[in-house]
Amino acid sequence: MVKLFRDLLEMIAPEVVLLTETNVPHEENISYFGRGDEAHMVYQFSLPPLLLHALTTGKAAYLTEWAQSVSVCPEGCTYFNFTASHDGIGVRPLTGLIPDDEFASLIDHVKAQGGQVSTKRNADGSDSPYELNITYFDALGGDEHQIDRFLCSQTVMLGLKGVPAFYFHSLTATPNDHDGVEATGRARSINRKKWNVDELENELHGTGTTARVFSELRRRIQIRTRQKAFHPPISEWSSSTTDCSVLCASPPTANRSSPASAMFPMFGKTSCSTATSPSSIHPNRSPTCSPAPAPPAPTKKSPSSPTRPFGSRKGRQS
Repeated sequence: MVKLFRDLLEMIAPEVVLLTETNVPHEENISYFGRGDEAHMVYQFSLPPLLLHALTTGKAAYLTEWAQSVSVCPEGCTYFNFTASHDGIGVRPLTGLIPDDEFASLIDHVKAQGGQVSTKRNADGSDSPYELNITYFDALGGDEHQIDRFLCSQTVMLGLKGVPAFYFHSLTATPNDHDGVEATGRARSINRKKWNVDELENELHGTGTTARVFSELRRRIQIRTRQKAFHPPISEWSSSTTDCSVLCASPPTANRSSPASAMFPMFGKTSCSTATSPSSIHPNRSPTCSPAPAPPAPTKKSPSSPTRPFGSRKGRQS
């Protein structure tokens, strides 16, 4: 069916990008590329749980091995990278990527951070985890390094081959919405908070977590957009280092300084000159750097703006 859609688009709308959203084990997921003649992009469903596991355990070996295996895709195709969506964090895409005991520990961690686990019924009548219901920001909590750990997760996503995508509640570092779960009776509501415009604007213009994360993510996104090496058609340079800890922030139990800027200097205090090929970002080369300008602050609306749910439209029920 995907091949049929692709053939039709090639004839009537060749500028359209065909994106598949298949929350299935990794090998099945990337099979939707076909031979480069089916989906143009596929959701990277294995990335959110693998990245969460690495950043909460301090073990990046599984993430690193997976990242090296997906660095190549058919010509004209690329990945749609994300860490969170309006649904939970799917765990079927972890199948075969981490050991069972590591998977069980990940579930325990999510529950400890106030999350829930939704299950699916198997053919034999048993139940198994299907998705983790929690905001990605709270999933990376546990200590005073939560903001650094979360920013690190988004920076890794920004640095991978493909097109990065941000869920709204990641941009605002939204915590778990337990009131929403209680009101709807649905576990997925924990990650679907409905912001009030005035409340959100106050947060964005304040000095709290939402303002800090939003401002820093905007800065890092702007840095990425200036680097031609991140353009999807360009091959990704992948490190073969055996020191897998370079991808990982401090685990919740560790007492260490902020890890994000130390591990990812490219997204720290400097903006590197535009790279024109993968070799331009090789660690053995020294790009020319200059201070990165801070993004402009959000424009504050008039106090007379009406109070309404953020993103709502007249006549639309949610």
